[in-house]
Amino acid sequence: MGVQSGRRGNPLIPARKEDRFNVRVSPQQRTLIRRAAEQTGVSYTDFILESATERAIEVLSDQRLFVLGNDRWERFVAVLEAPAEPVPALVALFRNEEL
Repeated sequence: MGVQSGRRGNPLIPARKEDRFNVRVSPQQRTLIRRAAEQTGVSYTDFILESATERAIEVLSDQRLFVLGNDRWERFVAVLEAPAEPVPALVALFRNEEL
């Protein structure tokens, strides 16, 4: 399924939505979310969906993406490219023919 831009041009929210997502909120949460949605000019539902989608991307990206300055990047690459040093316990383990 191709993703089309939804309201406000957000490519992460399909223009056609087929699934439902129900959530219970406290009165204070409802008021806070409604006020924020009104402030940004989107519907309550779109605000919740956009916020949840952006947070999901942030959480998942944090597992795959990290940013380093040039110096730290060069040190990181050097460590990756350096030959591995043998670990005596692993060498002994792999020499065990009973495994």
